Amino acid sequence: MLPSLTLMDCDGTPHDLRDLCGSDAAWIFEFAAWCPPCRSFARNMNARLADYADEDLAVYLVISADANFGAPDAADCRAIREQYGLQIPVLYDPNGDFQRVFGVPDNDVHVVLDGDGTITLKEHYASEAEVYDAIDAALAD
Repeated sequence: MLPSLTLMDCDGTPHDLRDLCGSDAAWIFEFAAWCPPCRSFARNMNARLADYADEDLAVYLVISADANFGAPDAADCRAIREQYGLQIPVLYDPNGDFQRVFGVPDNDVHVVLDGDGTITLKEHYASEAEVYDAIDAALAD
């Protein structure tokens, strides 16, 4: 199950991740600004989400590190959201809580949840096929 985890939005407002995930499925992509695969994935994220436009899928990008491997802040959040033209909620993790709670590294982690908040995928460097198969399965539940 998705644990309680407080992250900040680009305005510096705290949000409990559990409260944000009330959809049929949720996908969280953990992003580090220094990570080339993360940047590549973010560059195409809006286009990838077009296939799910009619689905009840909540999608969040969580920034875990800035370009200098440090803790991100609200300015980093806004800059990344604008740089990639992200049309999804962008959150940042100033304390490394995402890594501690999920037991993952600080870059390129995909977490997919079903409507009950059960984690159906938690994968570092997951392939697109793995992510979309997990999303499709969560939406089908």
